[in-house]
Amino acid sequence: MARTNKDVNSAHLIIGPYLRSNATILAEKARSNGSILVSPHSASANISPNNPNYIQVKPSLETHCQAIMQHVAKDHSYDQIVLVALNNDAEKARFDYLQKAWQITNGNTDTRELKRITVDSNRLEMGSVDLAKYFTGTGETVFIVPSWSKETFIYNFLRKLDIAKGQYNRVAVYGMPQWMDYERIDFDYYEKLNVHVSSSVFIDDLNPDIRAFKRRYYDRFGDIPNEEAFSAYDLTRYFGRMIHRYGTRFQYKLESSPESFLHTEFKFNPVFQTGTTGTEIRQVDHWENQFVNILRFQNYRFSKVN
Repeated sequence: MARTNKDVNSAHLIIGPYLRSNATILAEKARSNGSILVSPHSASANISPNNPNYIQVKPSLETHCQAIMQHVAKDHSYDQIVLVALNNDAEKARFDYLQKAWQITNGNTDTRELKRITVDSNRLEMGSVDLAKYFTGTGETVFIVPSWSKETFIYNFLRKLDIAKGQYNRVAVYGMPQWMDYERIDFDYYEKLNVHVSSSVFIDDLNPDIRAFKRRYYDRFGDIPNEEAFSAYDLTRYFGRMIHRYGTRFQYKLESSPESFLHTEFKFNPVFQTGTTGTEIRQVDHWENQFVNILRFQNYRFSKVN
């Protein structure tokens, strides 16, 4: 432990750890000794407030909502968008993220509240919800569902939407990255309902660079690389180059150094502090990778569409 502490104390750059509690401890250490902590795993924006030495690799939930809305708003108008979530404080707060993103995307000129559906957590079968009345009649209706905690809710929503849309209504559904790991939902619904999800990671098995990395990894380690292997490789390459090029305060060059890698893209931006009235203070709170992959389920696989 003493050796570990000595190494940490003298390090200019620390990548890790996995647990949020440990990330909080190390972020405070980075603040005090002037080193930089890169957190590969935590997506929370509250790990270490007011700490410009803290770099968050995974986009926050708010950033996911912003990316979804930006993608939707490119081709859809106000009356084509419907927000859907469970009727609890945590999920309804995500409506606010999406509403704010809609307004920003439209230059703050459209302040109308988007249509919303809230579903009782005790009535997941959604028997009383009439989805048909939300169809626009012309164009595509987009349902954004920032929910993932109850797979039964997502399944029931997709099943009901599939019935309600019939043959003539066009729909798209935008969900969260956890949807890719569901086990009970029939993926036919993903195909028929034009399901999209946001994700901080996308490893395209058809990409020649991905295939080459897998071969090299297997030749060296005798195993197939998982998502963590891709992430570790990309992080080490990117931040190793950054500290080599710009020195120990390289975080102030992040914004001007976007780059594409095997498992995602890095587009780091400063997250600024907010005052007690909610106004933004132009002081860096921390840094966040704000690139989010938007994936579409088509031909029974997810592919990147942004």
